[in-house]
Amino acid sequence: MTGVSFDNVSLAQFPNGLEKIFKPINFLFIRRTNLQEIHKNDLKNFPDLTGIYLIFNKIEYFEDDLFKFNPKLTSVFLMDLPIKHVDPKILSGLNYLQDLIIGTCKNSKTFDSLNFTMTVKEIVKNIEDGACSNEKFYVKSTTLALGDGEI
Repeated sequence: MTGVSFDNVSLAQFPNGLEKIFKPINFLFIRRTNLQEIHKNDLKNFPDLTGIYLIFNKIEYFEDDLFKFNPKLTSVFLMDLPIKHVDPKILSGLNYLQDLIIGTCKNSKTFDSLNFTMTVKEIVKNIEDGACSNEKFYVKSTTLALGDGEI
């Protein structure tokens, strides 16, 4: 398993050419880099990616098909980001997703994490409303059908 970590370094943009140095890349850990955006084309060269960890960055918006080229993702961590918009389709096609962690938005309204039955659209609405704080969502099945917007 190969991972690439950027921690406490300043990134003006997502680093290009990683796939030429490390093959295959299974996880990306990007923390405290001041990264402001990430796009599906940044991730297209990582088809074996199983985990992405975006923590303490400045990303506000996510494309609806951000993970289009990463169908093997099992873990998505979006923590301590000033999220303003996430499209519900962002998780579409992630049939192996097991862990979704969304942490520290503007407010601290707590979700019932023991009885998690929210749809992806409801998760996204709560993110945009700033109603999440260190929430961890455990996806109950390893073979999900997220196309209909349900977890």
